[in-house]
Amino acid sequence: MSLIDGDWDLYYSGMVAAHSLSSEIPQWGELEKPGPIICVFDPACEAWRVWLPWDDDDNNDINQAEEGGSKLRRFKDLLTAMGREGLFFCWVELMQYETHSEGAFTEAKREKAIAASRSLFAGVGVNWDEVIDGIGGLDGLPGMEITS
Repeated sequence: MSLIDGDWDLYYSGMVAAHSLSSEIPQWGELEKPGPIICVFDPACEAWRVWLPWDDDDNNDINQAEEGGSKLRRFKDLLTAMGREGLFFCWVELMQYETHSEGAFTEAKREKAIAASRSLFAGVGVNWDEVIDGIGGLDGLPGMEITS
């Protein structure tokens, strides 16, 4: 369930449905720290992915693909160290747009997304290829997986 529709408008009924799910999961009441919880349903494995944005513990593996999550974290940390944390979030928005456009995320769409990413990074003076090399390549980076 996406909380933003194809026109980038907020999906309020989806937000209400997501909120109602929180009361159905008893262990959420046992969280040590209060804060926002971000849930996304992953149809590929038919499971909910949970992100606790306030939890900086590298051992947090609640429904998170270990390798992909750590690679994404390395990507964000590398950009943050360069003083470009905002660029990471712009890239996330770009990938959301590219991966949720009509049809499957094919190799052609992946190449288009990579080209758009290069352009986005070049626009602020950051070399896309150097950053990707710094995290060990695109393989395993969430959002870059071919779906068909």
